Amino acid sequence: MRIWPVLGAAFVLAANLSYAASTGSLRVKVVDGAGSAVSGASIAVRAVGGPGSRSSVADASGSSSFGSLPPGVYEATVVRDGFTRGARRIEVRQNETSDLTVTLAVETLAESVVVTAPTPLVPANTAMVSKHVTLEDVERIPVGRDYLAYAQLVPGVGVIANGGGVETAIDPASKAGNNYNDRGGNPGSRDNIHLLEGFNVSDLGNSGASLDFNNEVILESQFITSGISADTYGSKGFLGNVVTKSGSNEFHGTANFYVHDPSWYADYETDDNRLQSARDNQQDYALTLGGPIVRDRMSFFVSAQKRDSDGDIELSTSAVPVPQTSEYRFERTNLFLKTSIAPSARDSISAFYYADDRETSGSKNVNSPPNTNAITQDEPSLVNAQYVRVVNSSWLVDVTAGLFDRTSENKPAYPELGPSNTILYVPGTDVPAYERNLGSSGGESSFDTERVQVTPSVTWNVSAHGEHVLRAGVQYYDWSEELSNHLLDGYSLTSLAPVYSGMTFAETVSSGIFPQGEFDYILRALQGQPASSAFVFVDANHDGVITAEELGAISFSSRTDNLDGINYLRTSDVRVGVNKVESENWNVYVEDDWTLGRFNVRAGLRVEDWKYIASDGSTIVDMDPVYSPRIGLAWDVTGDGRQRLSFFYGRYYDPLLSPVVRFAGNLSGTVQAEQIFIGSGWFDYRTRGAVTRSRDAVFAPNLENQHQDEYALTWGLNVSQNFGFMAQAYYRRDGNIIEDYDPVYFNEAAAGDLALTPQQFGFGPEGPVGANYFVGNLVGAKRETWGLDLSLERAFSATWGGSIQYSWKNAKGNSNSDGNTDLQGDFLNLDPRLDYMWGYLPGSVDHQLKLFGSYRTPIGLEIGTLIYWASGAHYTEADIFRPTSYGIIMNHKRPDGSYARTGDETQPRYYTVDLRLRYPWELPRGVVIDIFADVYNLLDNQDTLLVEEGYNSPDFAYGAPRVLLEPRRWELGIRVRM
Repeated sequence: MRIWPVLGAAFVLAANLSYAASTGSLRVKVVDGAGSAVSGASIAVRAVGGPGSRSSVADASGSSSFGSLPPGVYEATVVRDGFTRGARRIEVRQNETSDLTVTLAVETLAESVVVTAPTPLVPANTAMVSKHVTLEDVERIPVGRDYLAYAQLVPGVGVIANGGGVETAIDPASKAGNNYNDRGGNPGSRDNIHLLEGFNVSDLGNSGASLDFNNEVILESQFITSGISADTYGSKGFLGNVVTKSGSNEFHGTANFYVHDPSWYADYETDDNRLQSARDNQQDYALTLGGPIVRDRMSFFVSAQKRDSDGDIELSTSAVPVPQTSEYRFERTNLFLKTSIAPSARDSISAFYYADDRETSGSKNVNSPPNTNAITQDEPSLVNAQYVRVVNSSWLVDVTAGLFDRTSENKPAYPELGPSNTILYVPGTDVPAYERNLGSSGGESSFDTERVQVTPSVTWNVSAHGEHVLRAGVQYYDWSEELSNHLLDGYSLTSLAPVYSGMTFAETVSSGIFPQGEFDYILRALQGQPASSAFVFVDANHDGVITAEELGAISFSSRTDNLDGINYLRTSDVRVGVNKVESENWNVYVEDDWTLGRFNVRAGLRVEDWKYIASDGSTIVDMDPVYSPRIGLAWDVTGDGRQRLSFFYGRYYDPLLSPVVRFAGNLSGTVQAEQIFIGSGWFDYRTRGAVTRSRDAVFAPNLENQHQDEYALTWGLNVSQNFGFMAQAYYRRDGNIIEDYDPVYFNEAAAGDLALTPQQFGFGPEGPVGANYFVGNLVGAKRETWGLDLSLERAFSATWGGSIQYSWKNAKGNSNSDGNTDLQGDFLNLDPRLDYMWGYLPGSVDHQLKLFGSYRTPIGLEIGTLIYWASGAHYTEADIFRPTSYGIIMNHKRPDGSYARTGDETQPRYYTVDLRLRYPWELPRGVVIDIFADVYNLLDNQDTLLVEEGYNSPDFAYGAPRVLLEPRRWELGIRVRM
């Protein structure tokens, strides 16, 4: 591979600390009573209550550094002849360096008392902007009980409206990580990266969070929103890493139960039951236990959890013709096992196993006809291990390896109802969903996913012209995904409603039932198959040439093998097979974390090399290595850690998601034909998959991974030990945006100035032969975001703590594509180079304000609140491309032929107020019973959250309320801890 010379050079220096991102560092400085450095002092560092310790000797400057420390509280003990023993404690956080000064007194004075040094809210020695959230923090605030909900407390990250309860359904947006909303419903971000102990557990299909586990497992979650260093991937949203608890020298454990009952909802204010969401019936049971196996040498930690959500969903009048309920069932069981071993003072080993089995039947969507329900099973698991070797006071070796495996299956809940049959009506026709969605959910599929991540690492501490922490190295990451799918009875139907019997093809287009672009595609397909019976039927004047007028004149009236509608469109299995695609990724980085007086410079270069492999083992594309410079400069303005000014520049690359790789890599999997009924039979106008005639897509030879550049200026002030203020201004710009192209459309004369040539994408003059589409970098596409984040925080101390946060974001662009192959490469009217395509990014929110905190009353009752206000997300006045199948939003074409500008409309502004009551009841022998009561939407504000964006929506009129804030609802919980 091209990257091997780079790898070799990096190994000469060291090996990667890439996923030691789950650990932190401690820098200890030893001084005497006058503040002078004490060299030669023996320093021992150990986690309070945990196994293992490390030792070193202070250098000439009186300093020594300890890297790859799991987060937690550490005690540094210092011994030097002529001085009394000194000891001090401090909290170490992942991805940060904690500075601890230990002052030694002369032997004639009394020995100092061990105290815990305060951890500043605003660290002065880094340009990184992040927030560390612990269980202790969030148990006082009314947020959901999962790590994704924790992110909502981070400055610059939005709050998920209608969230709360057991799980957060979608990823919140952050910085220039956009709230994508090109497929309707609640928008979520595809731009966050989620790590568990450094292992990437983001969903391969949508980059969202894919795992969940007992809150009691979490030691801390760190969310980095700016200034990501070179030792890890970059993220256009936030980078979240969960570090789990470990056992200690003392046994400890918890047992908890939470419940959310349908009767605890306030009444809905709307009479439109399509806007009334399901009332959850949830139960959450969990146990944890940790303790020693061999004191000071080996410990364990185990957690088990079961989450259920079930009940009868009251269906709307759109889902069923008469009042009816549908059974919904969700079961989630997870198991977590972890062991920590310290075989010697220089060695430590940590390993864990995690499994998260889930099964769902039915749907919580009150507007979903029960016949379309499916049954899904999902069984992910992860095994991960880390070994740390302290070679000497300057060198440290870290090796991490993990294996993630996931099996998922999906099948119809009612297969006896046969293939799915979607009935089409003229847009604007008021037809309930139960008349439009017939048959079963349609097909069966199974996914098998495997990921391997291996990371050897070395850190070298050097004292020369300041203090340097040098890192360099390699990370190997490989994922494969195997998909097997087929349609029930081999096909699915999209039919015209019976009332349209005799309607011509041209009339289906002019009425808005069928898009003009697809009509043009079918015309080209027919023109390319002159020997087909469909060609003969359409060629009305028998001159051997088919025109648009001739194709538009055909009519539809046949109901062969179709009891519910008029034969129109069909998708059929041509061949059933397995599509297994793969990606190989090698990363190299070098970085110097240099501290000189009041200044800290963290400068690094990351090299990423990606290769994508098709289902037959051939290489789809082997991209050239890309280079990600990252540099952060932090200035401790006052020299005492109180005030920080920092600047950061970095580039983050965004690898392709698995659906795009499957799209171009299906050379052995299921092949499907898209058909239209012409004459007396079905005509194949497009084939999805690899057959003799065509494959679905290929990658452009010059395809480059999309990236984002970040520029950030940050000022922070530790007003006091408990108060901190931070302000950040930032600018982010996306480049190399990826989209799929129709290889014919943009070469037609009609494209005019927008015409593109195959050579622009690295093809020869003939273009991508034998493919429906190709995946390339979207010409003219760009996105940019200016933003400002402000936060004032008081750490919880004595009786209260809290935070107030304000964010302003100006996000503009001409593309919402994110490697998800939408439509911008298929239709000229969506070309990003057109003037009206530039505008506010749909889903982005200009202003948001958060206020949260907790107060402990004199009787011990804790009262916490979360108040959130948002100015409303931008959206586009739109038409929906094939709303019953694709549902992709397109700029609305007005009667005068002009198009609506992207993002010109704004969803309603809204606010929510949530409340938590917590009472810790202390019993003898260190047992504490915590009683929780959460009230979501305390003020019962049921205003509109989202309005309908599409003129041709089959469900709601344009601009009508589509999603409301859910009414006030309660949740209760109890936890026993010892």
